[in-house]
Amino acid sequence: MPYRAHLHPQIGDVVARHLLEHFGNAAAIFSASRRELERIPAVGPSGPAPSGSSAISTA
Repeated sequence: MPYRAHLHPQIGDVVARHLLEHFGNAAAIFSASRRELERIPAVGPSGPAPSGSSAISTA
């Protein structure tokens, strides 16, 4: 099931799945702090980043 359309255009299906599994819903994801987001293995500093783009800013 693709999740991307439900979150953000720069968030791929795999990362979206990890975020939703961890936080439970989109509202919780978008209210999470940068530190909370970086603790998710697929999202944090060692997580995948699309080629040619940078990480999504939470500032």
